Amino acid sequence: MVKYFIKAFKVTNENIIITTPLVLGLLLLNIYLEIAKNAPQTLPALILLVITILFMLSAFCAGWFYMVKKAIDLDKTEFIIDEDKAKASFNLLKELPVGVGEYFLPFVGGIILYIGLIILLTFTVYTVGMHFIGDIGISLFKFKMALTSATAMKSLVSSLTTEQLAKI
Repeated sequence: MVKYFIKAFKVTNENIIITTPLVLGLLLLNIYLEIAKNAPQTLPALILLVITILFMLSAFCAGWFYMVKKAIDLDKTEFIIDEDKAKASFNLLKELPVGVGEYFLPFVGGIILYIGLIILLTFTVYTVGMHFIGDIGISLFKFKMALTSATAMKSLVSSLTTEQLAKI
């Protein structure tokens, strides 16, 4: 297992250009989210925000993971001159749009499937927990107020019954 991490570090270090899209993609996403804070807080705006982030993330992941795949393939290639290896490494940037074009839709589907599975798993765990454990009997407001300070948390815990403590 350790040898795989060493190999991944070696490939990344030899093809440091693959970090550029990562930094720029995260910067672009951060800028978009900052702009979206000032947008109207309506349901259509929220839906547009989620869809845009889904597409941005899918396009970035499709292109970037394709670049990583090509960097791994490049590591298997033998170069006689170091300058040729540097040129081939720099040409990895040209693979970004190719990866977006080839893998964009599979990434959109994969992210939607992943989110759907997380929602399904969360609902299942909640349902099973409510069936076997039951309601604890603490309101959300009371719990949020208890999180504000240590003394508030101590007073909340001391006010709980033994049945509520056992459920927690």
